[in-house]
Amino acid sequence: MQYEVAVNLSSLDLVSTELGVTLDQAIDTFEEFLSDQDNSALLENCLGLVWQVAGTLKLIEVFGAALLARNMYALLDDSQKSGKPLNDKQLEALSASFFVLPRYLESVAARKSDSALMLLPQINELRLSHGREILFEHSLLGIKDQQFTSTSDFGVKPHADDQAASDAIKRLRHMYQVGLLGVIRESQVELHIRLMTRALQRLCGLIEPGPAQRFWLLASAVLDGFQERSLCINSTRRRLFGMLDKALRSLSVKPDERNTVPSVPGLEQELYYLLQISGAKAGTAAARFMAGAGIEPLPLRDIELQSQMRRMFGPGLDAMATVSRELRSELRNAMDILEILMQSGRTDADEIEPLQTILLQLAGVLKVLSLPTLATYLAAQAEAAGKLVGAGHTQAQQQLPGIADAILFIEHSFDKLDRNQLTASELEDLTPDRQMAISNSSQLETSRLLVFKESEAGISMSKRAITSYVESEYDIAHIYNVGSTLDTIRGAFQLLKMERITLVLKAAVRFVNDFTERTAAHGSGKAQELLETLADALISVEYYVLELSRQEHADDDLLTLAEESLAALGYKVQAKPAA
Repeated sequence: MQYEVAVNLSSLDLVSTELGVTLDQAIDTFEEFLSDQDNSALLENCLGLVWQVAGTLKLIEVFGAALLARNMYALLDDSQKSGKPLNDKQLEALSASFFVLPRYLESVAARKSDSALMLLPQINELRLSHGREILFEHSLLGIKDQQFTSTSDFGVKPHADDQAASDAIKRLRHMYQVGLLGVIRESQVELHIRLMTRALQRLCGLIEPGPAQRFWLLASAVLDGFQERSLCINSTRRRLFGMLDKALRSLSVKPDERNTVPSVPGLEQELYYLLQISGAKAGTAAARFMAGAGIEPLPLRDIELQSQMRRMFGPGLDAMATVSRELRSELRNAMDILEILMQSGRTDADEIEPLQTILLQLAGVLKVLSLPTLATYLAAQAEAAGKLVGAGHTQAQQQLPGIADAILFIEHSFDKLDRNQLTASELEDLTPDRQMAISNSSQLETSRLLVFKESEAGISMSKRAITSYVESEYDIAHIYNVGSTLDTIRGAFQLLKMERITLVLKAAVRFVNDFTERTAAHGSGKAQELLETLADALISVEYYVLELSRQEHADDDLLTLAEESLAALGYKVQAKPAA
């Protein structure tokens, strides 16, 4: 199972400009069409642009976005071929899709991965408006259908005869239906979910132990997950609730078939999958059921997935970048105030309240950014600051460093969130050890990025020096420092324990130093050809470092190219001897 699939950033970068232009044109054309829905030329133009977008996304293997674009195309194409105008529901689904798609592509570029699950609710809105069956979440992950009902012996004893069961099923179906209507109308959702859960729990007591009872026990455990808010409700899952209602309606009409598993392809596996990603808390009915039935959780957690989806529907990356800059600026302001307070030792209200105000404002921003744990943590620091008003100098000197550490931790956490090296769910348990680990990791990554930036600058400078050497008709003064520059870069990567690039640069340094000595003694010879080959190696290293500065792992084939170029110069990269 792969929740996220890595994307080839080089391919994405190659087409991103053209893809963005085509997508913008499609959006503009669709907006024109909304104002003039009788204009078939606009519909045809929009259809062609969406087809181009879908084809490009498929070509660069961003399959989640491609799936959304294909479903948009299918809806537009059906309208054009049938001559039927798009209804309000279909227009709404298309409008939302045009809003979501560019934001999802921003998310793909930032996370460097594709996750079709994030787009599934929108894809299913398109499919439903088009009269097509929804796609289940588990099917997008490639999870094969497995019959939980045929393998588990988990069950409860029934406690009603046939006639009583028939009457009870009708009442329970009505109870479930009332709850479902409340959920659909988004009225007192938690209360109505409880009604639905209770209806299914009661139903299990009317069915003989066996496959059918195990199915309804599974369904009731999943609904408990929604009741406990470990699972989130979306349009796809409301449709799943409707499927369960349809199965209940069938039972109410034919109660003698209550011991038969409902025949809905994929429904049982979808329920099983939802329970696995629920992250059910200990003591809940869902957790007890999972333990009793031997159901293992999946590493994917629904709360984190839904949080990512909410961020995708929120402000675009430009707006988020602006918020991020402002947040960091306010964090620095808070640190400046703290420094003044620690130096002055004053704790009167006029000195403390500005700090408290900034911390509370930042907590509000973090809450809006779907980072409730960090928001709560920062609000606690604001409360701690407020308690220092009128406190003595000694108490202030004891408490203020702790607030400063907390602010630094928030900044480090935000750094890692920006780099997609940390998720909101990983911030839930903020133990002191966890905070230290996050801060240390952030500082290390900052150091790594600094090394990469300086390395890029050093390699660029070396390339310019080589160019100047050739253009000056081989004035050796231009390349005297190239060897030492590359050796400095090599040393930095050695400190980072990046063995392969260190060995590549070591070979490059040996070539440059030997070349400089030979040229000084015997003249330039075949200098241009040799230096062009060296430039090939340096360009490969440069691209490798550039990728490292943007993502955790770079394409090792780039280093292979550098090794081949150096080997052509007679400086084969020597692998480290095995221990």
